[in-house]
Amino acid sequence: MKNLILSTFLVILSFNVHSFTVVSEKVVDTDAFQTSSIKFKVDKNNLGRAWVEVDLDTDDIDEIWTVTEKVKVEGLRYDQSANKVVLSNGVESVVCADVKLKTSRNIFTRNVKTKYKVSANGNCEVTAELEERELVVDTGFDLQRKTIMVLKVLVNTLK
Repeated sequence: MKNLILSTFLVILSFNVHSFTVVSEKVVDTDAFQTSSIKFKVDKNNLGRAWVEVDLDTDDIDEIWTVTEKVKVEGLRYDQSANKVVLSNGVESVVCADVKLKTSRNIFTRNVKTKYKVSANGNCEVTAELEERELVVDTGFDLQRKTIMVLKVLVNTLK
């Protein structure tokens, strides 16, 4: 029985050895109270860039509106040759999302338009949270305290 428990622990431990987490923070100028939608996005200019978009919900007395924030995650890139969103930490890389391209042509102008559909594949878990932080600013005359809102995005690889 002890061998079974020990081997189960070692198997669980070996799964966690290869995962890593990347944390990105961004100061946001909003009074949001929660995050709602989190998505991977890629650039449409063939630059190989990828980022995370987070919807922040803000409320007023009689309405709720959403503001979308783009957050650059260190090591996240768009592999154009494979059409994948890849997260690297310098040692290993994990494919977090698949990108599908759909090309359409306008029948009147003959202009070609390409749409990018990015679908998470389950290899990465993305979470976002809002934090209020107290900041002390030295104005040269005195110290002023100010509260800022920070959007914290965590990308945890699962494989």
